[in-house]
Amino acid sequence: MDASLIGVITGGTIGVAGSIVGPMCLAYMQRRAERNSLTCALGAEIAALVDIVEQRQYVNGLRLVIEAARQSPNPDTSFFYQFSVRRNPFSVYDANLSRIGLLKPSLSSRVVRFYSLGTAILEDIADFNEGRIPGGSDDSIRRLEEVLRLFETIQLLGQEILTEIGNVRNDA
Repeated sequence: MDASLIGVITGGTIGVAGSIVGPMCLAYMQRRAERNSLTCALGAEIAALVDIVEQRQYVNGLRLVIEAARQSPNPDTSFFYQFSVRRNPFSVYDANLSRIGLLKPSLSSRVVRFYSLGTAILEDIADFNEGRIPGGSDDSIRRLEEVLRLFETIQLLGQEILTEIGNVRNDA
């Protein structure tokens, strides 16, 4: 073969390979940057939610109300815990729900579970705030204990997520 023909074939091969590999590398890097951005944004929102639950001492407050309900001499008294939620605390998640598939599978499943549990808590909070709670202390205690377990579960799950993504909160 002629040296000039080998040069043309080599150049053509490099050109074709470059036109295929280049865009693939660019797409990979864009997807990776998007995944990192989404992971950081969700991590920040989850960290904030866990911090809010801790700062407002919701778990301790629920435990105190449950204890008071258990010691109540009147079985017809209903007990509840007042929460304050006026805006959507899941705005980052809601805005990026269609992009959850960018996350690693183990992380995406935990994130979806975290927010699903959070939604259940918000529904219970709405029931408490609207006075739609069962009558009697036994029913109140049961409902309060359910919300307490949800809060405890979401706190642990939030910590697991934050540890996985390397966004460990500074509890100082």
